[in-house]
Amino acid sequence: MKNTALFIATITTSLIFSFSASAGHPAADRVTDALEEATRVASLPAGSQPRAMCAFIGRHIAVGTVGPKLLGKYSRSSDTAGVQEFLRHSSSLMATKAFDKLKDLKGESGSFSVGNPSNRGSGFVVPVTVRTSKGKSYNGRAVVNANLNIVDVEYLGFSGVTYAARDIEKDLNQLARTSPTPVTAYMNKLKSDKDFISCR
Repeated sequence: MKNTALFIATITTSLIFSFSASAGHPAADRVTDALEEATRVASLPAGSQPRAMCAFIGRHIAVGTVGPKLLGKYSRSSDTAGVQEFLRHSSSLMATKAFDKLKDLKGESGSFSVGNPSNRGSGFVVPVTVRTSKGKSYNGRAVVNANLNIVDVEYLGFSGVTYAARDIEKDLNQLARTSPTPVTAYMNKLKSDKDFISCR
């Protein structure tokens, strides 16, 4: 599971990696563009990164699809105000969680390669290989929708969105023991954190 989190963090934040790609297919080109932009975001001064990460998420991530999946079963919660607040701040949550993972990649470098996409439903699955300067190699996949926005990242058969959603669900389950509005409580806690990144 630690490797799953590391692969997801690497794909979503990229850092100082070089690239090669299967050019000519729109899905492969789109994933390569996203990885290249993530690398540029990671190379920016710390004060400029949050706003740039928000812009990256807005351009490349299918927030309207990913947000409800991150909320999982709580998307049907009677805490409707909290649910609406969660979905309204989905981009902010993604940016905040991505920056929290940057420390796992401190000092890393290496290369990415993007392979030939295959069809999945109305979208595509794009193979991505990450090779680090420490000699490790990770083979995963970026999943994009028909509009070529990223809806998931997979590693060893695990969905990155599902992986993140499980962590959020654990926090919500804990809050639900003491609060009748756990999603509202979760969002209040998230937004009051000193490391919260607002994309609104």
